[in-house]
Amino acid sequence: MTNIATQDITCFGDSTGSITIFANGGSGSLEHSIDSGSTYQTSNTFTNLPAGTYNVSIRDSNGCAVYQTATIDQPSELNITAATIKDVSCNGGKDGEIDITVTGSTPPYSFNWSTN
Repeated sequence: MTNIATQDITCFGDSTGSITIFANGGSGSLEHSIDSGSTYQTSNTFTNLPAGTYNVSIRDSNGCAVYQTATIDQPSELNITAATIKDVSCNGGKDGEIDITVTGSTPPYSFNWSTN
């Protein structure tokens, strides 16, 4: 029996995902792989992974293996578009405006406005 837990990436393009494999059965100790069995490790946790689909393999001491896929997702890329920019009417005025549209990533968004 095999269960796989994934931790998705919180920011687009990061490599902060993880895969943890929970397996039992087989003979002797188990080894775990996320690259179709090219490399194995005894630890059941793989960290610092980018988004993608991974070919998970678990093998026992007799070389018997089971295969499964695991997917680490990521949010879409954060995009900010200045929809409207209105300059101040006079030097030193306070009636300027900027209207922005934010898409992608994971809402809610927070904003920090600065005059610098």
